[in-house]
Amino acid sequence: MGPAKDARRVRETRLGTGDALVTMAINADGGGDDDSRRIWSLARDLAVPAALHVRGGRPVSRLHRLGVLRPGTVFIHGTGLEEGELRLMRDSGAALSIAPAIEMTMGHGLPPFGAAAAAGLRPGLSTDVEVAAAADMFGPMRTGFQVARLAALQGLTEGTDGQVALPTTRDLLEYATIAGAEVLGLGRVTGSLTPGKQADVVVLRSDRPGVAPVYDAVGTVVSAMGPGDVETVLVAGRVVKREGRLLHPGLPCLLERAAAVRDRLREPAPKR
Repeated sequence: MGPAKDARRVRETRLGTGDALVTMAINADGGGDDDSRRIWSLARDLAVPAALHVRGGRPVSRLHRLGVLRPGTVFIHGTGLEEGELRLMRDSGAALSIAPAIEMTMGHGLPPFGAAAAAGLRPGLSTDVEVAAAADMFGPMRTGFQVARLAALQGLTEGTDGQVALPTTRDLLEYATIAGAEVLGLGRVTGSLTPGKQADVVVLRSDRPGVAPVYDAVGTVVSAMGPGDVETVLVAGRVVKREGRLLHPGLPCLLERAAAVRDRLREPAPKR
């Protein structure tokens, strides 16, 4: 949302590749038609996707009318959109990221899992606001599974054949992994354990009370597990967590700095 020169500087000096552990996108929220044209022109020049939060109305049709809608655009939330918007999203090659915990907490509306399925969209999962909801994927999977099934069983969403679209735990696990990677344009890099992709691996313990004995592995991950069950993590083949402990050498210092920022922010403002 800052000046274009800053975006160009970051692209040229910090985030110049799509294969790094952090990749770049342009925030396309807000503004009028001229702002949207300028933002999408910048995203095209920098060869990065644009992402924006949408709720209600016809925001996808508006971008289509402006001639800026293109493959790789990421729409976040997508709650309460008018008819045809999700199909246009699909047909344009754009993607949908659903953040169920935030959509429920902030009253955005019903997370559109059923509507997305009816439109032929496979969404990814996200957390959106990490200061208002936990930033792990277990929460979005479980919340998404519960609210999507509630909506289906209450008849609030239907499939294209008029039948209730009842999601499965496998659907939610895919939204959190391979579908999430595809939404971000990273499906060729990560999201599944596939030859040729980088070795991103999460090893979960299955011998803890509340989890053991495991009968349905996918159902257990989505419905019963949490961050405390993560035993080992590899990122691009490098071990970053082992035996339940993060290995980042600078973690204690980072936590101290975070606490210092918290303490500074809660100090009363000086009187003038």
